Amino acid sequence: MASPDKSPQAVVERHWRAWAKQDKQTTLSLCAEDMVFSLYVPEHVLAFGGETRGKPSISDRLQTVIDQFETLVYEGRVRHVEGDTVHGVVHYCFRHRATGEAIEGDMRHVVVVRDGLMVDFKEYHDLKRVMAFMRLVSAAAQRQ
Repeated sequence: MASPDKSPQAVVERHWRAWAKQDKQTTLSLCAEDMVFSLYVPEHVLAFGGETRGKPSISDRLQTVIDQFETLVYEGRVRHVEGDTVHGVVHYCFRHRATGEAIEGDMRHVVVVRDGLMVDFKEYHDLKRVMAFMRLVSAAAQRQ
């Protein structure tokens, strides 16, 4: 069996394919032990927002996402690659499991890959969209 392509672009594309299926095991296999994941949404908006360091903590955060959201659409596109850094955009649609409400949009990823593993992952969202959605699901959850 041929070894997988460890180029930064190939690694990020494998991550996108895995996360589209909420495949946590494959996603974690692409993360360095000391990876830093930065989700640029304040923790008071999303409990799993902010910065997470290290594979065990990232695993916990990913599980929180899986527990709260179903992935309906997750389609990544590489915008450009600069050395070890991949700049991409992901079109997504997530369904909030507790309320059934869905959020759709585009997020930006800036991912640094070294030796075939993601070492730094930055995720940027439309903060106003996310804040409005979280207010919606919070109100819907209170009505249930």
